[in-house]
Amino acid sequence: MGKLLGIDVGKKNVGIAIAEIGSPIASPFGTFLRAQHRAESKILEILSSNAVEKIIVGLPLNESGKLTDQCKDVIDFTRRLKRRTDVDILYVDEHLSSCVAQDKLTEAGKMANMKKQKGNIDKAAAAIILQTFLDSEMNPKIMTHNEIEGLLSE
Repeated sequence: MGKLLGIDVGKKNVGIAIAEIGSPIASPFGTFLRAQHRAESKILEILSSNAVEKIIVGLPLNESGKLTDQCKDVIDFTRRLKRRTDVDILYVDEHLSSCVAQDKLTEAGKMANMKKQKGNIDKAAAAIILQTFLDSEMNPKIMTHNEIEGLLSE
């Protein structure tokens, strides 16, 4: 059975989550550095070794649902990824996923080591992004890569 890959693109790191298609639960997978395109390379490895059918990317829209400067960075990252894979890329609004992830990890008592904390937040945010998609697959706020490109050209 195929899988879904959730991605939280940050300035320094990319958090990854994964779920089986048909499963109601997303699981944190890992966090990878963006420097020297390491995260992109790792994602491509994950795609080929896990039969991933869709990539779900968090897009940090503002509270009005408009694109932000951070969105443009996320879209640049996914454009590079799209040039190297045929896997469908979908976007969901994630403007609060990192805050929610940090709150959940704090509640769970998993925020002791500061360095490890950031990696945990990134992959937990990716799981929240993917879980949002799983919980609302018919949600009109899910956008395709082509729809995002159209918004940029407006």
